[in-house]
Amino acid sequence: MPTIARSEKTLEIAGFVLSVAGLLVGLVGLTAWRLRISRPRTFRRVLKAIKKLEPEIRAYNPDVVVGLADGLVVAAILVLNFKIDQLLAIEAPVRAQGDMRQTQFYRTFPDLSGRKVLIVDLHIYTGSNLKAAVDLVRLSQPDQIKTLVLFRHDVQNRAIEPNMVAQDAPGTKAKVPWSMTPEHRETYLTSGPKI
Repeated sequence: MPTIARSEKTLEIAGFVLSVAGLLVGLVGLTAWRLRISRPRTFRRVLKAIKKLEPEIRAYNPDVVVGLADGLVVAAILVLNFKIDQLLAIEAPVRAQGDMRQTQFYRTFPDLSGRKVLIVDLHIYTGSNLKAAVDLVRLSQPDQIKTLVLFRHDVQNRAIEPNMVAQDAPGTKAKVPWSMTPEHRETYLTSGPKI
């Protein structure tokens, strides 16, 4: 009898341990599933947005792509997939000044005369970064400049409207599969007029 009681106790403990382990595995699986569906800007969604704009990009046939801040990843994808000759980058310093967002870029570009330029950003809010980029690129005197954003957020009174937009995105914050610097995130998402 003592051996049977010990076996039953061992089975009871083993059953309890297996139940707890099963519960933990289930919680981890459920959490991972929830994390997957709660990320609004997955890499797959970014690629689908690029695919949606493919006809417009091919019709424009740019010679140079300029990536603006976190749009640089998108710009690099375009350069590789559409066999575009040149990729340039702009870092986007943003600072708030009263109710106005002002962006200034300090950079010179190579001579772009006779070339078609596509300026790319991942998303657009007030448009101040995109407008400043267009103004900067215009100094290099390209033949044409067009702008492309994947996600246009619901903001009124933009400084500029992009030429190509994959989709309108609700809200004013965007999560992307790659990271922005903490300084960029802080100024980009919190400066300017309250929306």
